[in-house]
Amino acid sequence: MDTWLITNAHSSFGLELTAELLERGHAVAAAVRSEEERRSYEARFAARPLCYVLDVTDSDAVRATVDEIEALTGGIAVVVNNDGAGYRGMIEEVTLHEMRAHFEANVFGAIAVIQAVLPYMRGRRAGRIFNILPAACQEEALGAGVYHGSRSALEGMTEALAREVAAFGIHATAVTPGCFADGEGRLQADGGGRARRRIADYHTPGARRAGGPANLGDPERAAHALLLVAATRRPPRRLLLGSAALDNVRRKLGDMQEELNDWELVSMNTDLMARRA
Repeated sequence: MDTWLITNAHSSFGLELTAELLERGHAVAAAVRSEEERRSYEARFAARPLCYVLDVTDSDAVRATVDEIEALTGGIAVVVNNDGAGYRGMIEEVTLHEMRAHFEANVFGAIAVIQAVLPYMRGRRAGRIFNILPAACQEEALGAGVYHGSRSALEGMTEALAREVAAFGIHATAVTPGCFADGEGRLQADGGGRARRRIADYHTPGARRAGGPANLGDPERAAHALLLVAATRRPPRRLLLGSAALDNVRRKLGDMQEELNDWELVSMNTDLMARRA
């Protein structure tokens, strides 16, 4: 059966996906963030999947790990880039150093994994890549600009990647989850940081705060959805998981369409031919 590489495999989603894959007879190579996570992960599964402590921002370590997995398993068929974390802070509050560190984890870490595995996938003319984007949860809350920025960057590169590798039989999908529960059914903590600087003007009583989501996603059902998509001949370039993600995207599309209609004449009048009309 196929070998799947899952980063941040100790997350609720990573654990559920591992369990489902092992039950179906697939091989799993997992990357976790610490020795403690590795011990916990390995103790959970009697099948003893391969497990590595890996910092995805260390591109040399990523490449060495992928090379070893390829040698031990005979080939990675599916990559699930599930690493990354949340971040809070107004754009003005976040330092460039903090912002770069966040993008290193949420964007460049995934790219490092992709660049390490693509030579092997191209050689086999087959492969699936799933990039799990930062959650589309509580979209309108203030202070998530850096977080949303990293999601947009990875989403855009995933769409470009899908076009670039299609000729080699490789598919890439950007997966946007909504608000998902942890193992006890509670809203998952974003596990990320906050800007050290705090500017009082942005934190007045009237500032918009994140509200609780109406529906939480189930990591087990999300794992099932990913397996379903992985088995299709033509997977989507974008996949939404959970009603919160669907609602957020539909609202955004509606806002965009309204704005396009309002400013259509201004847009059209910037064409060169408009001057001659």
